[in-house]
Amino acid sequence: MEPAGVISGQFSVLSSTRGLLMSLPVIAITNASTCLTDLQVLTAIPALQRQVTPDVRAYWDVDCQLVFLDKEQALPDGWVADFRN
Repeated sequence: MEPAGVISGQFSVLSSTRGLLMSLPVIAITNASTCLTDLQVLTAIPALQRQVTPDVRAYWDVDCQLVFLDKEQALPDGWVADFRN
């Protein structure tokens, strides 16, 4: 399964209020659960993105992108969150 977004670690964005060039973090979501299927985790990512976006934007004045990595994909540099039992 291909990731739901770009797995480059980060890319640059212009902060709207501060006028600074900042990195937009990509957070890789992995499934380390024995109870959830990859499809269930992948299906939850849009809801998680809607929850994370306002919090990240409010604190750092940038957004972040959540992407799914299946078990065969190498973990990128950057942030990783995984679903566990």
